[in-house]
Amino acid sequence: MNFGIALLPGMAPNSSASFIGGDLVVVPKGSKRVNDAVNVMKFLLSDEVQVEVYAKALNLTTRTDMVDNKYFQAEPLVRDVAKALTVGRTPYTVTFFEQINSPQGPWLKMLQRAYYSDDALDTVIADAKKEMKAIAGRS
Repeated sequence: MNFGIALLPGMAPNSSASFIGGDLVVVPKGSKRVNDAVNVMKFLLSDEVQVEVYAKALNLTTRTDMVDNKYFQAEPLVRDVAKALTVGRTPYTVTFFEQINSPQGPWLKMLQRAYYSDDALDTVIADAKKEMKAIAGRS
């Protein structure tokens, strides 16, 4: 199968849109192991781990400065996906689950309508935005 990878088009001409991440690392207040937690994060974010563990397994690196590595250079599709790291953003909202992750949420409904219905895409997106704003307004 011959296919390519491209960034999602953004709202403005020649711009890109993206969603990346959402995972968090938390050290509970009062922890007696704060220094250990900081050391683990320094280890995970180190140059060697980013390249020789993440990139070697063809997983995206956490750090954008580690995208240009020998493993991604050898795999053009991963190299193209890695470009999303430079434009990717993670929006913050306390209603993220209800809006995005919920199987009954507006994000999945929007995607299903876009893929499987003949509804106008502008209408599909507008309806999802309206439902997302309603959910956000309840918090």
